[in-house]
Amino acid sequence: MTTQSSRNITIGEANKLEGDTNWSVWKIKMRALLRKEKLWEITENKIEPVAFLVTIGRLTNVTAVKLAEDKAVAVDAILSSVKDSIVLDLAALDDPADSSAKLKQKFESTDPSQIVLVSGQIHSMKMKEGQWRNIFVMQKT
Repeated sequence: MTTQSSRNITIGEANKLEGDTNWSVWKIKMRALLRKEKLWEITENKIEPVAFLVTIGRLTNVTAVKLAEDKAVAVDAILSSVKDSIVLDLAALDDPADSSAKLKQKFESTDPSQIVLVSGQIHSMKMKEGQWRNIFVMQKT
């Protein structure tokens, strides 16, 4: 995919967001990709033109034109990284922060019952006191 700024961000079919089943992993991979391309700041925060960003210890002036180009690249990357069934939810959005917020709203659970369920599952996975020691001793002998 080529955009105005000639950046090419490619996401393989296997890494595309399908929905609830791979949201957590997709979110981490997408954040890493956008950070690598120095686009995460405009996806996470709504940066205004002529803002100053701290990038590796130096200040960078972001012009309106550069910001518009970066937003277009980030939006294109997000759109190309989701399955077709999700694209329609994002099609009208031209700001990566809005796209990110829409996906969070759709796939991040804030339902208290879901949080309690997951917390219970994590708690049940904890080992009993001393179990790590027993496992370690068994492996050494």
